[in-house]
Amino acid sequence: MTTVFIGGSRHLRRLDDAQLLNALDKIMVKNHRVLVGDAVGVDESVQRYFAGKGYGNVVVRHMGDYPRKNHNPGDWEIRRVEDKGERKNFKYFALKDEEMSLRADYGLMLWDGKSKGTLNNVLNLLEEEKYASVYFSPDRSFTTVSTAEELNALLEEKCPPEAVDYFNKKIHLARRVRNLGQANMFFGHKDTRTVPAVYG
Repeated sequence: MTTVFIGGSRHLRRLDDAQLLNALDKIMVKNHRVLVGDAVGVDESVQRYFAGKGYGNVVVRHMGDYPRKNHNPGDWEIRRVEDKGERKNFKYFALKDEEMSLRADYGLMLWDGKSKGTLNNVLNLLEEEKYASVYFSPDRSFTTVSTAEELNALLEEKCPPEAVDYFNKKIHLARRVRNLGQANMFFGHKDTRTVPAVYG
């Protein structure tokens, strides 16, 4: 059975794009197993969509003893991810995303261009030699990312330099892209600066 990890920004709370809903519907038609977290935003919205459709092939991954309040409307299987002693910070909640990246065959990531957690999920999937279908919410476009080159192209097209600088600081973007074998990739932003490898 094919398994898909669905994740995205906590600030995306409405699923109102027909092509995005079509992508979710196709997952149901193909009976893919869905792995999803228990955060607000995309996690909650996707859960409510699948619950409204009566789709049962969903597993909710969570930290702590139980999923966060009201974040299992389909009464699906829930699985706790061990916290490994982490404090309740970004690394703590990222553990469940890492677990889902390991167990999934591919990812569907709903990204606003700002969420470091969603981009971190894309990187996790690439590092596991998997791919992510990235829905970029500002222009409602889909991009398949399966290589460092494709990730570089997405970032070059969608993100300003200051956003990429932020991702470098928070999730070590440049180093991780280099580790994917792209140390010599260069960006060509219109600001005329020559900047190496994802603004590294």
